[in-house]
Amino acid sequence: MVWLDDPPKELTQGCIIDGVDWGMGDSNPLSIIITNACDFEHDKCSFINVLALEPAKEVLQATKEFRGLIQNVADPHVLSKKQTKSIEDYFKKIIYNQNIIRYYFFDTNPVIDLGLVVADFQQVKSILPDDEIKCIGKLKSPFIEQLLMHYASYVSRVPSDRVEDNQLNDYIKELADPYTV
Repeated sequence: MVWLDDPPKELTQGCIIDGVDWGMGDSNPLSIIITNACDFEHDKCSFINVLALEPAKEVLQATKEFRGLIQNVADPHVLSKKQTKSIEDYFKKIIYNQNIIRYYFFDTNPVIDLGLVVADFQQVKSILPDDEIKCIGKLKSPFIEQLLMHYASYVSRVPSDRVEDNQLNDYIKELADPYTV
C-alpha cells in the first residue's frame, strides 16, 4: 500500500512540506498541511496550519502505553507469547489508525525516503503562505480525510466525569448477565 502521491503543483490540504521552523535548529521535522483545501482553492489562506511529522518508532516507543507493555521485559529479544501479542496488538491499532489518539500513522515510502512517521496532533503551527514552501509529497485520499477526522476528534473532545470503579463493575455485571465476569 502506498500512502502518498507525488507532490501536486499547488499547495493544498495533505501536502507534506519542508522548511517550517519548529524551533529545533537543523533538525526541524517535515510538516503536513491541515488547512482546508477550499481555502487554497478560493485564495482564502491568511495562514497555513500544519502538523509536525515525527519518526514513528522513536515517538511510539516513548509513549506511556508502550513503556507499560515492556516494563517487565528483561531482554527485548526474548518475549513471552503474551508480551509479543500485546506489543503486536498495540502497533496494529496504530498502523490501522483505529483509535483516536495523539498521533496519526503513515508510511512516506516510496515518495519520500523518510519511512514510518506520525503526525503529532499536539505539534500544530500556523505559518504564513510563502513562495519558498514546497510540497514534496501529498497524503492520498482517503487517508488525509481520516487524518483530519482523527485530528478534529482529538482536539474537540468534551471532558466528562468518569464512571466510578464500583459503578463500572456493576454496569459490566449487568451487561454481561447471565455470564459471570
